[in-house]
Formats: sequence, structure tokens, C-alpha cells
Amino acid sequence: MARAALRGHWKELKDRLDPELVIDELFQNEVIHFSDLEDIRCEKTRHKKAHELLQKMMIRSDDEIKQFAEVLSRTEGIKDVGLRLLQDLTSATARDAYLEN
Repeated sequence: MARAALRGHWKELKDRLDPELVIDELFQNEVIHFSDLEDIRCEKTRHKKAHELLQKMMIRSDDEIKQFAEVLSRTEGIKDVGLRLLQDLTSATARDAYLEN
């Protein structure tokens, strides 16, 4: 569910995300790990760094993807995408809870 929401915003995130603005907070919150930091930071361009970060997020849990969206929603220049991603995640969670009952 969270991966599908993330995939839905992939292109816009890849085009606009500056990973250097969010990776420290993601690392502090243990959403990404030290090896992830090395992989992301070794890339040459912002687009490649963004792509690497998004690939790392695709293998994370739903909760970690939600934390990622929360960080994005507080980050200048990408807040709008983070808020839309959070909204998609919240809608999907509510829909799944409704369907389970």
C-alpha cells in the first residue's frame, strides 16, 4: 500500500527532491541506515541521489515510508509532494481498515 503511494509520486519526487535536505533526519529516525547514507551520498548528481533514496525507500516498511512522507512534508521545496503522499497513505490506511471490518 505505501509502496504504491510512493510509486505514484515517484517522478515528481525524483525531479524535485534534494536528498541532502532530508537524509540526516531520516538517518536520525532510523528510516535509513549508515550504508544507505554512503550509497546515496556517493552519487554524483541530485537526480541520481534522489533516485537512489527513492529506491531505498521502496524496500522499507509502511511505517518507514510514512515517516519519509512526514519528513518531506516539513522540507522546504518539497512540502506539497510530502503532504500529498501523506494524504495518499492516510486514505489507503483508512480504506484498508474499512475493508477489514
